[in-house]
Amino acid sequence: MKNRSLHFRYLLIVLVIALVCMAILFKMSRTIFVERDKWQAKAEKPLYDTVPVVATRGNILAADGRLLATTMPRYTMYMDFAADGFDRDTFFRYLDPLCRALARMPGDRSAEAYKAHLRRGLTHKYRRHYRVSFARLSYVQMKEILEYPFFNQKNSNKSGLVFETLLSRERPFGMLATSTVGGVYAGMVNGEGRGGASGIELACDSLLRGENGKRVRQRVQWRWVEDILTKPVAGKDILTTIDVDIQDMAESALLKKLQETQADYGVAVIMEVETGAIRAIANLDRQSDGSYKEGVNHAVSDLIEPGSTFKTASMMVALDAGVVRPDDIFYGEKGRFVYARQPMYDHNYRKGGYENLTAAQTIWYSSNIGISKIVLKGFEKEPQKFVDGLYAIGLNKKVDIGIPGALAPVIKYPVLSDGKPNPAWSKLSLPWMSFGYEVTIPPIYTLMFYNGIANGGKMIKPYIIAGVSEDGSLEEEFGTEVVTRQMCKPQTLKEIHQMLVDVVQHGTAHGRKAVSSDYVQIAGKTGTAQIHQGKAGYKGNIVRHRVSFCGYFPAENPKYSGIVVISAPRIGYPSGGTMPGAVLRTVAEELYARGFLPGENTLPRDSVFAQMPAVKKGSLDETLYLCKRLSLPYVAPEPDDEAGDEWVSVRSHDYTMVMERIKPNSYTVPSVVGMGARDAIYLLERVGLRVSVVGSGKVVRQSLPVGRRVSQGQKITIVLK
Repeated sequence: MKNRSLHFRYLLIVLVIALVCMAILFKMSRTIFVERDKWQAKAEKPLYDTVPVVATRGNILAADGRLLATTMPRYTMYMDFAADGFDRDTFFRYLDPLCRALARMPGDRSAEAYKAHLRRGLTHKYRRHYRVSFARLSYVQMKEILEYPFFNQKNSNKSGLVFETLLSRERPFGMLATSTVGGVYAGMVNGEGRGGASGIELACDSLLRGENGKRVRQRVQWRWVEDILTKPVAGKDILTTIDVDIQDMAESALLKKLQETQADYGVAVIMEVETGAIRAIANLDRQSDGSYKEGVNHAVSDLIEPGSTFKTASMMVALDAGVVRPDDIFYGEKGRFVYARQPMYDHNYRKGGYENLTAAQTIWYSSNIGISKIVLKGFEKEPQKFVDGLYAIGLNKKVDIGIPGALAPVIKYPVLSDGKPNPAWSKLSLPWMSFGYEVTIPPIYTLMFYNGIANGGKMIKPYIIAGVSEDGSLEEEFGTEVVTRQMCKPQTLKEIHQMLVDVVQHGTAHGRKAVSSDYVQIAGKTGTAQIHQGKAGYKGNIVRHRVSFCGYFPAENPKYSGIVVISAPRIGYPSGGTMPGAVLRTVAEELYARGFLPGENTLPRDSVFAQMPAVKKGSLDETLYLCKRLSLPYVAPEPDDEAGDEWVSVRSHDYTMVMERIKPNSYTVPSVVGMGARDAIYLLERVGLRVSVVGSGKVVRQSLPVGRRVSQGQKITIVLK
């Protein structure tokens, strides 16, 4: 009986072993014959993977080498609550002072919120890589945090604190020239197949992005062990023609006028006459809250009807063709003229218009009727000759400005390429084109034309990319390119120049609130165009205008040319002289005062002021104290119990110090020019700006324009002399 039992057990064991062997054989055969490819692929797959090492993006530089856009390392904080040596008792002992320190900086949570957040991290599923803060820290901030309670241990594993490095694209001058400098895709600097999103960042992306390197990494337990295979090659630097100081002048003057008129948007471009280098290009759009900031690059991408600034080109064609002389007389029809059963009007038709005008005066006073009669006299029967004259000037030529999205002018021709009449051309096209309608031209091209007049008749291409450098050495340089060698006859140019001077001295740009200046002689032309309203045309319920001024200065020895466009002003009478013209005059006078213009240094100081002490802008109380101690006669502003901290500017008048209240607000950049360092820093930090000080004395320049909306923590540089 016992032997039979043992025999059964042995048989069972053999059967089990046989079944196991059969299963193994089945699995082996399946692996060899069925799953062979799958396991072969796994066998060939390396035990590591290769990832890119992102190259540092190149810088975008101003003309003098100052940074407009650069890549900076930023650091994010994580905790490893399972790190070697991490001690919970020590952590809880220092938790309260640590959280108070974190609440101060980076400051994105309160101390109690940080305490609860860090406690959750101890048992969180991602406790080995637990994000402490979403703040992107600078190197200085990172070093400061390393000195916080509990974190200030020599061995970082004991605290579990880990910093990860990110590359962040930053602009040291804030929003200055933002639409032109452009931006990169959110959340990354380079990345495979991505990078620049707009402006110069996009136009020069292939140069700026550099070449990514490669690194191999292998996971050991929960950590990645890495090794560099190929080093990344940093991107090249792009040198622009932008002058930071002139850009700041243009933006500040434009912003002030836009705030005054509450217009939809404004454009200001300043160009160097001799070279075509764009020294400033500002584009400010009105936001829903009424503030303004850089947006669409209207200067290069807006195809707009230029209005009366185009009359200069019409006059140039007529003079060159010999159909008119500057002193020829034309009847102004008292402001209303009917041609082809369609009336046209001069701007003053409600006041009786003009009667007899010389050809030159049609430019001075911007007469639609006058210029259309001149053009009809010479080209009514052969309108193609008029358009040929515009083409000969070079107004229709597309040039590469160096900014993405730039459009070329559209100047239609009376006949098509096959010789058939152009259906878009009507009997009204010729007279309407003569004063800037039925043609569409981006503002930068209008400026290119006027710059050609200032440049002795040679039209040159505006450009903004000056060169490419690598490791501080200029690798490639770009310069002046001629578009049209000679736009017109020398005598025509001389006559046109005198007309543009007379526009400011006698015509639509004359006046101290317009373009006339005691310091800089400016030549140019005003423009006013009614904005087309789609299906409603020019007869919509709400009439809106786009006003402009284009010219150059100093008139007899031009150094700079400029165009200013203001679209749809809500306040004030739409005038090319008092709105955009006043902006260009402000920029010209500031350039004069700072010594940018040939042979000019600074404005003469007031003779009365010279005998009185110079008093900086600053606190009202301290200014009153100073005047009383020095026994200086003064006039103080009326008391205001609700004003809080009061700030004043001081000027001298009739041997008296006259104080005028400054009313800064909490959300825009205040003016601190003329203040001492202490007052300026206090006022700027009060609105949330981080202040960098250069020099000593009183503030002569600030990097962010007055009135720009403040971003908390944004950096501003003030220069003192």
